Amino acid sequence: MAGGIARWPVGVSGWDIMPLMKVKARRYLPSKGCYELRLEDGSRLWASSELDDRLSDTLNRDELARLLEESEYLHARDYAVRAIGRREHFVKEIWQRLQKRQMSGAVIGRVLRELTDGGLLDDERAARAFTEEKLARGLMGPFRIIADLVKRGLSKDQARRIVTEVAPPNYEEDALTRFVQRRATAYQRQLASELERVLDDSERTRKLGGRPGVIRHLRLKHLGKIRSKLLGAGFTGELAFRIAQRIVFEE
Repeated sequence: MAGGIARWPVGVSGWDIMPLMKVKARRYLPSKGCYELRLEDGSRLWASSELDDRLSDTLNRDELARLLEESEYLHARDYAVRAIGRREHFVKEIWQRLQKRQMSGAVIGRVLRELTDGGLLDDERAARAFTEEKLARGLMGPFRIIADLVKRGLSKDQARRIVTEVAPPNYEEDALTRFVQRRATAYQRQLASELERVLDDSERTRKLGGRPGVIRHLRLKHLGKIRSKLLGAGFTGELAFRIAQRIVFEE
């Protein structure tokens, strides 16, 4: 079984010796818009109404092959449509999801073409929704969002354009101002606590050049720590350094 779809167990001699397969029952699935066929071996396969009308009650090799292919396609399309119904998806995301469910490349390509042609899948629309969500969360800079969009299948130029269009003016400065308001006191307390511990160690204090050396050493350490966090969140280097300085030196 692959991706919830029954597959015919081909014997050692392959399709040429495959016996006929009887259809034991049919029922229409309104929520799926297709028929479910129960075969005599217990398999349950899906078929469109058009294909079902052409199938006999006893399937020959060619009919069963068409039914297997159609069932895989209908399962893949149903899975993709349900995923898109929950939130916007990128084409690459749906491709990866269907691959994990062991759908064939031909079926995946067919589903993706249908969904993109029908407007259900649209990378531009998905990218805008993704960017708006990430910006609303706060501490995520444009570089990180651009990198995330590229991972999801957009070109760097396309990702940069979308982030520029979606991000409000002065977004970086506003986001980092909020970061200072929320985290500055906590970082400053960490620095003060570590300063006290190091100064209690007379040998280490001496090696660092006395109290001024300890203060300089720890400020640089925490400056680098905060700057690295902001760079990792996707903010520009100059702005990250300036905000780190503002926190460490309590400006």
